[in-house]
Amino acid sequence: MSLDNSETYRVELQRQIDALSTTNAELLRANESLVLAGARYLVLHDLAPTPLVTVDEIGVIDDANHATELLLGLPRTQLLGRPLVSFVDESIKPAVGLQLRALFSDGTICGAQSTVSRNGAPIEILVDRVVLPDKGPPRAVLACVDVTARRLDEAARQVVAKRAEEAQRLESLGVLAGGIAHDFNNLMTVVLTGTEYVLDQLAADSSHVEPLTEVQQAARQAGELARQMLAYSGRVSVPTRPVNLVSLIRDLEPLVRASTQSTPIIFDLADQLPGVAGDELQLRQAVLNLAINAAEAMTGRPGALTITVREDAPIGQVIFEVRDDGIGMTPQTTARIFDPYYSTKFAGRGLGLAVVHGIVRAHGGTISVESVPDRGTTVRMTFPSIPSLPVKAAVPSDRAWRGRGT
Repeated sequence: MSLDNSETYRVELQRQIDALSTTNAELLRANESLVLAGARYLVLHDLAPTPLVTVDEIGVIDDANHATELLLGLPRTQLLGRPLVSFVDESIKPAVGLQLRALFSDGTICGAQSTVSRNGAPIEILVDRVVLPDKGPPRAVLACVDVTARRLDEAARQVVAKRAEEAQRLESLGVLAGGIAHDFNNLMTVVLTGTEYVLDQLAADSSHVEPLTEVQQAARQAGELARQMLAYSGRVSVPTRPVNLVSLIRDLEPLVRASTQSTPIIFDLADQLPGVAGDELQLRQAVLNLAINAAEAMTGRPGALTITVREDAPIGQVIFEVRDDGIGMTPQTTARIFDPYYSTKFAGRGLGLAVVHGIVRAHGGTISVESVPDRGTTVRMTFPSIPSLPVKAAVPSDRAWRGRGT
């Protein structure tokens, strides 16, 4: 080899060595970047607020971040190596298995809904899945978002909206019923006044006395219906007198027992209760209506009717409750029991509970119903208490009841 060729060879070799050195340095930098990126990924993966679960082709958990530990209530060491379906609700395990198989064949499934278990409690999750583009055995990452709270919030909003709609419907019915009843009552007053005037002018043996008396009785009955509708609408006047509900119920006990016939009745009445502001006659009507309604629901069935009066001191309320072991009601029936002229009884007029609802509203109280078909019904009325006012002394239950008024 000549000297010139040797020098050329040496220069070319040095160039290649320099190129290799540069390439090696670049590879080192790339490797460092990959290591740094991997470390960053691991940190981000572990600190991500979204639960991330990596599974293999048969659905075994290969990796899980800290958010997944919180979601499932187990440390990572107890998650790795376990089938994902072992955390899924029993009823949807077959469907989840099919979804995983479809995932690895199609590549992506977005927005799937599942239910997993955390310490025995069901958790609703929304899952996005994607297959990792790795060499080697296929793996997929599952991003799981806990939507339980979102579902509960949505359900609560629906309940509030439904209750607001029902309240608006009842308020509209109350306004309509009150207006009609007020005008109707005025018309009946004219009829009664006119018949009384004519009857005063007739001789006792006149053939017109009997039909006019029947007109007068019908007008009084119509006036009573009008007053019931006014009570439903909440437009009845309520004197602010202190009433002791325990004394009122003890006074009514003989009448309640007589009205409910052979139904066993349990009275659970607290002592030293504060009074409520209201009208005793209207409250008597509400108590009797509820007791009779509960007794009718228990006709031919075992069990007892329980009347409870107690105080909820933290919120300043006196609570009256009637609980029966009767036939109960469906949710559809329960939603309509306060509607006027709605009745499930063959001979019912559908005004009893509507009147009770109006009386409670007129007293500034609330009324609620809990019922399960074939397991009975509980009706609960609450009234604001007035502890600063004196309450009426208890009346012995054997005292005969006397009406009053004109």
